[in-house]
Amino acid sequence: MPPHGRSVVITDRVPAASADQQRISTEAHDQMEKASPTASGNFRRRFMSLVVLAWTVPPVFGLGFLLFIEMFSPAQMLTILTTPLEPVFIVTTLLVALVYFDHLAQPVVQALAGDIDSGHELVRGWLQRFPLHFWGMFLGYLLLAPASVIVAAELYTDYRAVPLDWFRIHLVALIVSIIVGLPIFFALYDLFGRSFGQLRLSRPALTIRTRVFLIGALVPLLMDTMLVQYYWSRTGFFSGETFAMWLMLELLAIAGALLFLRSFGQSLAPLRRLLSGTHGQALDPQPLVAASTDELGLLTTELDALLDQLQTQHQRLDFGNQLLRRSHDLQGLEELHRLIIDKTVESLHGQLCILALADRSDKTLRVVVYTGVEYRAEGHYCIPLDEPTLFSEVYTRGRSQLLNGIPPEHCPQPGMARERGVHSIMAAPLVAGERSYGVLALARTGEDANFDEGELQALEGFAQEAALARVLMDDLCERQRIEKAISTITEAVSTQSGESFFSALNQHLATMLQACSVGTGVLCDNGQEIETLAFYMDGRIIPNVRYQLANTPCEKVVGDRIRIYPDKVQARFPDDGALRELGIEAYVGVPLFDSEKQALGLQFALFSEPLENTGFVESVMRIFAARVSVEIERLRAEERIRHLAYYDGLTRLPNRELLQDRLRQSIAHAGRSGTSVALMMLDLDHFKSVNDSLGHPVGDHLLAETGRRLLECIRSEDTVARLGGDEFVILLHDLGDHGAVQHATRVATKIRERLSEPLQMDGHELVVTSSLGIAIFPQDGDTPDQLFKHADTALYKAKSQGRDGYRFFSPAMNTEAVERLQMETCLRQALEEDQFELVFQPKVAIEDGRILGAEALLRWHHPVLGQVSPEVFIPVAEETGLIIPVGKRVLELACRATSEFWCRHSGCSHGQRLSINVSPRQFQQPDFVRQLQDVLAANCTRPVCIEVEITEGVLVQGLDKVRAKLQQLQDLGITVAIDDFGTGYSSLSYLKQLPLDRLKIDRSFVRDLPGDGDDAAITQAILAMARHLRLETIAEGVETTEQLQFLARHGCHAYQGYYFSRPVAAGEFVELLRSNDSRVVAVTDRCEPHEH
Repeated sequence: MPPHGRSVVITDRVPAASADQQRISTEAHDQMEKASPTASGNFRRRFMSLVVLAWTVPPVFGLGFLLFIEMFSPAQMLTILTTPLEPVFIVTTLLVALVYFDHLAQPVVQALAGDIDSGHELVRGWLQRFPLHFWGMFLGYLLLAPASVIVAAELYTDYRAVPLDWFRIHLVALIVSIIVGLPIFFALYDLFGRSFGQLRLSRPALTIRTRVFLIGALVPLLMDTMLVQYYWSRTGFFSGETFAMWLMLELLAIAGALLFLRSFGQSLAPLRRLLSGTHGQALDPQPLVAASTDELGLLTTELDALLDQLQTQHQRLDFGNQLLRRSHDLQGLEELHRLIIDKTVESLHGQLCILALADRSDKTLRVVVYTGVEYRAEGHYCIPLDEPTLFSEVYTRGRSQLLNGIPPEHCPQPGMARERGVHSIMAAPLVAGERSYGVLALARTGEDANFDEGELQALEGFAQEAALARVLMDDLCERQRIEKAISTITEAVSTQSGESFFSALNQHLATMLQACSVGTGVLCDNGQEIETLAFYMDGRIIPNVRYQLANTPCEKVVGDRIRIYPDKVQARFPDDGALRELGIEAYVGVPLFDSEKQALGLQFALFSEPLENTGFVESVMRIFAARVSVEIERLRAEERIRHLAYYDGLTRLPNRELLQDRLRQSIAHAGRSGTSVALMMLDLDHFKSVNDSLGHPVGDHLLAETGRRLLECIRSEDTVARLGGDEFVILLHDLGDHGAVQHATRVATKIRERLSEPLQMDGHELVVTSSLGIAIFPQDGDTPDQLFKHADTALYKAKSQGRDGYRFFSPAMNTEAVERLQMETCLRQALEEDQFELVFQPKVAIEDGRILGAEALLRWHHPVLGQVSPEVFIPVAEETGLIIPVGKRVLELACRATSEFWCRHSGCSHGQRLSINVSPRQFQQPDFVRQLQDVLAANCTRPVCIEVEITEGVLVQGLDKVRAKLQQLQDLGITVAIDDFGTGYSSLSYLKQLPLDRLKIDRSFVRDLPGDGDDAAITQAILAMARHLRLETIAEGVETTEQLQFLARHGCHAYQGYYFSRPVAAGEFVELLRSNDSRVVAVTDRCEPHEH
């Protein structure tokens, strides 16, 4: 302990309450406030209950005891209890006590109901005054009660009291006061303890000594008095000798209690002295010395030890807080070290304080500052760690030491013991975490100035706080250094991007980190190599350095975590020859990751000397590694954007933009060199049917495979591009002037053969054909637009001539293209001006010649061109998509005509129907059925009067979709017929799976009946198959009696053709209906057969 003793303020044992303590105190206070109304009610109820017991139990016990000692007979006792005097006395005194104590308790009850802390002074005073009120009222009650009993006995019985009776009955009152009053008094103070225990009292309201005295003195008194009463009641004898004996026993009991109190008081004396100061004042500075060997003595000793520890912790916290507060204002290490010295001397009262810091480079401790001298970073003198001194032992062992009466060899400086008169010294290591910073020592002069273990512990705490302050200061300095480095490098590279960014960054990193080399490397595609984006070495940037990762420190970094090898990196990686060649001693590598945590590469630095401050290097490298990762990812994103801008995402082939650029360059080169260029446009035949039937994933796979196969068919200098959908372009560069056509022909043939090879895809074997259109520079055009236009024209010609082939552009094709464009324009105009009309060709039953209905045929009368054949405008409408609005117009005209023919005249009951041809493109519309329903409703047309004719081309939409739509039509009452049956490629495989009503035999099979054996066989087969499938049949193009008779013999149900009637206008068709009376009609005036 310090010579001057202890000085602790009881309210300030710690510098300040922690946040948790303040929170807990606040919560407890809030909880107490919320519960205060209930607490005050409970207190008042229990308090008054104890008062009631104090005034009701004594009469019961006292009167019973009087009866027991036979002071009164039972008859006398009964008379006393039934007379008015005694009951009135008992009730009156009880009411007086209740009123008095209820009034007395009002202040504390109100304090409990409100904020007890604000009324703590009132409560403290009340608790200290309460014993006077209680015992005054209680003893006064017990003094009056015996008199009331004797008076009642003399007034209402034959009892006559003598002086000894008055003495005897008051002894009974004494017994009652002890047996009843003392427990109730203790119970009241137990109640006070539960209710007011949170208050801090300056002194006890009821001391332990008082409790012990009351019990130790009054219990023997009670026993003696009861024995005297018992003796008196049994013998009837009570003399002066008996009284003297009783009095002596009572005095002995009190003397014994006082003797015990004296001994007990001696044990309590140190604790009483500890608490004797006024509230909030400093404790006695002298140490607590136990005055007994009992439990209180042991408690005093332990409390003294705890106060010593509290003093030590208080000093340490105060020391640490001062260092912490001032460290934020320090300008450098000098002020921090000066503060450590001054505060240690001030707090622990030494004459000489020494601070020595470790210098790992030369294995010494540098004494940087001590009492009376200024801070010197290089040290005033050094203490070798390999010499056996106090400082070296404390530092190397990491344990504190204390020496009183030190020998000269343990002084940190020769002659210090003589010069300074040092007698005692203690030293503690400066340790923070796993790092030791140095030694803090404190010395005293004078032979009687020794240190003790408590002061050594205090010094250890000071050393730890000093080490933490040093760490904090180091961190501040390190942060400032890092911030400066970051600011410098950021300023240098802020305006750079791409390659210049990496070069500038690595150059400045090398300068700031004092590294011999710094590099940024990215992982190559093979995952086994690193290629540098920038590598700074020997004052210059070395571009595109590529090296293997295996057996290098970089291998440990990429995709993993930061690696630091502060020294001997060559020994760790002996197979890395570059480390030996460059003389590298230290290595730091930071992995680079993209935003999805995928490995990009690494940022690394190489050092020719071992690293001392790895923290600074690591911090700077980490920060800029993140910036490097962002820049790499940005560059790759830009590259992907450029690729997406010029390449197709599915096939990775050049897109239209890149193709246009290459075509312009190729044309310019060919123009200068006199060579040719071939532009080939390619479409996959029936690709849409594959896409619709097998799904888009299969279609995408087919496109990607097509691109791959096309690349196999051309030279490396040629180009394959995808424009979209199934449209590809092949650009053949630098062809000879005279061999361009031959070369393009060879390539086109090779492409057709390669693409027609079977392709296994998703469990399907696909055989795909292609159509190509070819235009050659310069004869077919000298600009990219012209070549594209003419190649597209040639492609159209190839597709219109049966597909699966190629065509070279010719001027005639251009004329056809112009005419096709004009036809498209006229079709749009025809839709706007309602130039379309319908004609109707009757359908006749072969059995009886009855008209079963008609087929609606579209006709177009152009104002200038005149009558335009459907064979001319229908293909154009199909190609341009105009077939959709044209088909809708046909539905409207047909439904309107049907309503005029039958629906408005109840003709539908005869089963007559109008057949409407629906194109595959129109049928494929998702809302086709709904459109047809709308048209039927708008024209009041009954669905049973309509028959929809579809061709086998609708089957490319997919069996399930087609079947669903056809079923919807049949559910409406519309019949469905397959038109031109037998000309498609898949009719037999789908026929039995579709909900159909009728087959129409194509005119190409009927034309040469019955003479052509092949046509006859095919027609018979179709009719036989229809019978088995329970489908009706109708033959188209019947023009002769022989044809009709052949069809009738083989079971055909109906026919249409010029044999009965040509297609006629609506008015003529109505006349035909009227003239047809369901009889076989011999048509004698037939029209000659002709095309329609």
